[in-house]
Amino acid sequence: SKHTAIIITMFEKSPENVLFLGLGAGIMPMFIRMHFAETHIDIVEIDKEIPEIAEKYFCFKRDEDINIKIMDARDFINKCQEKYDAIFIDAYVSDRIPFQLCTDEFYKKIHSLLTDNGIMTANIANLGKQEFIKSELKTIMNTFNNMNVFVVKNKSNYIVFSGRNKSSINITIARQKAEELESKNIL
Repeated sequence: SKHTAIIITMFEKSPENVLFLGLGAGIMPMFIRMHFAETHIDIVEIDKEIPEIAEKYFCFKRDEDINIKIMDARDFINKCQEKYDAIFIDAYVSDRIPFQLCTDEFYKKIHSLLTDNGIMTANIANLGKQEFIKSELKTIMNTFNNMNVFVVKNKSNYIVFSGRNKSSINITIARQKAEELESKNIL
């Protein structure tokens, strides 16, 4: 989708390090790998069965530059010393986002792990809890003052894009680049 494609248009050069909090089906790490062959990818997934399911059913493929850590995302970021050009947050436990990934402290730590022009993106599913969505967006805005939110057509998901600093993201240019790539069938 165009929302997914926009992330690759935000990089001036190939990102060196990318972090995924939550693997899911592994589609986004494969999307990044397809467009940035040299990027190192760290994935933090709490459920040890998810990587196997992603490989077996969703064409997720590990390589020497994909590192999967089976652990709680909050524990990982609290201990992490790495800097990332992009951090993708897509973590759910059944019908909710774990509370420890919804706090000001969590987003401040995410902010501190980004490189100077680093980008954070979060997928907030609409689980029928509009007050939660509003609260989560407000929590993110407390740390990231340049937040852009895309709402999927059926309002099933809210995709947040934020940069470490104000110049990290120019959403107008990113949209134009994404439309250009889509028109050339590159995405």
